[in-house]
Amino acid sequence: MRIGVNPVRVDRSEDGVVTTTPDDGTTLVTDEILISTGRRANTIDLGLDTIGITPGEWLTVDDTMLVAGTDWLYAVGDVNGRALLTHQGKYQARAAGEVIAARITGTPVHDEPWGDHVATADHGAVPHVIFTDPEVAGVGLTEAQARAQGLNIRVVEYELGWVAGAKLHADGYEGHAKLVIDEDHHIIAGATFVGQDVAELLHAAIVGKCQSAGSGTPSPPTPPSARSGSDSSKPTAAPPKPPSRTINHPQNYEGTKTIPTKITIVIVIDNSAAPSPRRFGRKRTAPQPRRTAPWTCTSTATTTPQQPSQLPPQESSSSDSSAPALLSPGSSPTLRSHNASDAPPSGTTQGVVRVCQ
Repeated sequence: MRIGVNPVRVDRSEDGVVTTTPDDGTTLVTDEILISTGRRANTIDLGLDTIGITPGEWLTVDDTMLVAGTDWLYAVGDVNGRALLTHQGKYQARAAGEVIAARITGTPVHDEPWGDHVATADHGAVPHVIFTDPEVAGVGLTEAQARAQGLNIRVVEYELGWVAGAKLHADGYEGHAKLVIDEDHHIIAGATFVGQDVAELLHAAIVGKCQSAGSGTPSPPTPPSARSGSDSSKPTAAPPKPPSRTINHPQNYEGTKTIPTKITIVIVIDNSAAPSPRRFGRKRTAPQPRRTAPWTCTSTATTTPQQPSQLPPQESSSSDSSAPALLSPGSSPTLRSHNASDAPPSGTTQGVVRVCQ
């Protein structure tokens, strides 16, 4: 990598190899060469000259996105030259929309740093990613920028390949992380990551920086030994636990319930054609089609001989040969079919079996 030099000659051989000769007299052989010409403001044909602004220049704005020299014109995104990134343009637009509404309705404007109506993050908390291989991602100040501003900083560097999760992310993972800590205010002033998919790590650094900066300029905590009337030999009390979230719901028949911060949401889909729920790991079957044909039902009457103890009193007649034979104790009843309109024989119970197909 060459920094601070300018190319004076570039040649490409017949096999496609690029040879670059910088002004320091060295030679650099590469596979390809990328030329970046920069960007300029696209403000030529907007009629800005009618209000005294030079066309083709960046629009100078304050943190509420109000263009300098006007009381009605706002500029967000690349046109103001603050942070030429899509997500920062959206961030500026939200601030501009809020402050325009506040000024029209006459409500208070919070234009202090990190207020509701300013885009303070443009100055020192812009997340950005260079999608090369490996990726380069950063937010906030670099070490050189922080030292140039006279900040009292501490630099922390760590190899991302040493993180246990990196072994699960990719075999032989290599990467590097660098944090710039503001020692006076105990906040993250900047973070830089190099490695595969390091763009996913930016969120943690942004939250750590913006939460501390959003609450103003914190003062360093006072050590226990310096507090009046304190005994450093005694253990300090544990910090209070964060409060649980309280949710009031009209269908909560027991009234207000206090639930932990971690919430599990269960979604139930009513679909009669879908298979029944199965446990994880079991084979999923195809959904069964809905039935469209009408049901056909048939009825069959059955009779079961009763046990002797269940029979009603009867007159004994040796000449009555039509009486059914009684079951001996311990034997199984038998089923036989007859017409449903027939009366059940004496000494039996009647039932109906209904089959639908």
